[in-house]
Amino acid sequence: MTTQLVLGLALVVGAPALKTPKAPAPPSLVGEWAFVALTEGGEPEPSPPGQTLSFLADETFVVQEDGQCQAAGTYTTDPRADLPALDLAEHGAGGTLQGIWKVDGDTLTLCVTRDPKGGRPSAFVSPPGSDWVLVVLKRVKK
Repeated sequence: MTTQLVLGLALVVGAPALKTPKAPAPPSLVGEWAFVALTEGGEPEPSPPGQTLSFLADETFVVQEDGQCQAAGTYTTDPRADLPALDLAEHGAGGTLQGIWKVDGDTLTLCVTRDPKGGRPSAFVSPPGSDWVLVVLKRVKK
């Protein structure tokens, strides 16, 4: 019995500690996304065919239409917030657009406010008369 007890203790003491599984990394914005739908102030707007939004790993973004640059700037994110935060600063434009984002498979949904003093959106909606813009994009597959 003593031999079994000593052997059991030796196995427990020598066993590696259990590791806590790592939480999965939050989805990334990095990639090229094609515009699917856009709603501003509760009103659906046409999405120009051929328009894409690319988020690059160096925290820059580029909006292109048919391969021509329409806008560019920098972005910052906080993917671990309850509603992941996004700030977009377009080169040559005044102010920073504040928003939220989510990735579900190959779909990226953004909600940004056009009023920099209005605060970050709190939901993925664009209520009538609001300064919130809701954008749905699909990942471009290469």
